[in-house]
Amino acid sequence: MADAAYAIFLPDVKAFTGNFLLDDDVLREAGVIDFAPYRDDPDSELEIDIFVAPGGQAVP
Repeated sequence: MADAAYAIFLPDVKAFTGNFLLDDDVLREAGVIDFAPYRDDPDSELEIDIFVAPGGQAVP
């Protein structure tokens, strides 16, 4: 999460005001392609956020 926050604060912060962002999307846009370092358990797959349905749609 800290890496995504850092990537958000690099450009003009006011451009992000009032927007909903996902860490994965921000990091991909910043050029991250390997998410393995973000795993708590190297043998498990990364979990999708519980409030975001597959495909990126927010769950009401």
